[in-house]
Amino acid sequence: MVFLCHPTATVYRTVLHDDTEEGETQREYRLKAAFIYRICQYVTLPSSNLPPGSKTYVIGIVGPDPYGAALDALAGKKSSGGRVVQIQRYRSVNSIGNCQVLIMSPQLGDADLRSALKKAHAMKAFTISDRSNFAKTGGMIALKIRKKKLRFDVNLAAAKKSGITISARLLKLADTVIRAKESH
Repeated sequence: MVFLCHPTATVYRTVLHDDTEEGETQREYRLKAAFIYRICQYVTLPSSNLPPGSKTYVIGIVGPDPYGAALDALAGKKSSGGRVVQIQRYRSVNSIGNCQVLIMSPQLGDADLRSALKKAHAMKAFTISDRSNFAKTGGMIALKIRKKKLRFDVNLAAAKKSGITISARLLKLADTVIRAKESH
């Protein structure tokens, strides 16, 4: 069952119920993909990350992709700026191309994670992962399931460092907001 919070905040929460682990995992990643799409509407990227005249908004994922079809379902939707969402998959950090949002696979190794974060910060991409302690290691949004509900932490310091603004409405819904240089 999915519950929609206040319409001005449009963030999803859920209670995950399923008899099979595979079903629960698929449901979890469908929810996370929908959540990623929604939170992007509450993030303002620097103009250097939005090529003038471009009609696309690229959401990329680096490493093994647990989202699969759930992420593909976002393709073709409109971003808050009227651009068409495009999904890109990058097998390795070296293959990361220009994107507005970069999802880090929870299966990336520590060295690859650091390299991907460095590359994302350089291109001013908004970073998201469901990897443990992602916000504390320099990522911007760390997704997590707590008490069968989708929750998240925000590293506001990392976002500001990349010139990214996160809406106060979204920050109010976060479990934790890292405001100062608490991340590595």
